[in-house]
Amino acid sequence: MCGGVLGAPLGTWLIERRVARRRVGTPDHSAATQCPKPNPVCVYLSKSTAKIHPCSETWSSSRRHGPGRRGDAEIQGRGVTLPAYIGAMLVASVLRNLDDRTGCLRISVPLMDLIGNVSLLLFLALALLNLRLWELANLALPLVCILLAQVLVMGLFALLVSFR
Repeated sequence: MCGGVLGAPLGTWLIERRVARRRVGTPDHSAATQCPKPNPVCVYLSKSTAKIHPCSETWSSSRRHGPGRRGDAEIQGRGVTLPAYIGAMLVASVLRNLDDRTGCLRISVPLMDLIGNVSLLLFLALALLNLRLWELANLALPLVCILLAQVLVMGLFALLVSFR
């Protein structure tokens, strides 16, 4: 958020300053440098994706968790301690890449995006419900100081390094 609040005015000021320097002693080419208005981008779902039932896709997805559990047990059997979902994530990434390359599993991308978004929203809601903010009250002042220092450093970095 601070990047947008700080970056937009700082970037605008730097660009206007650079353009003002270039205009001194050069002819006006402002008509040639105007950008055309961008065309809106539309995304359409094909009719074939509407035929896939969410329950069958969810069941198909849940059947793929078995190899993930076995992969997780294999990783832990080697003495490596990882969260329980890592094996399932590895198997899911292999299956997704395999389907993207071959199309043999016929995974519905829009439906998987929908399921992923709903799962993310549920996770965030449960995580926020379990958050005890009163325990973090002592950290408010140090966090604000750290945030202000980061904003200052990033502003200086943008001003002195990135824009050059």
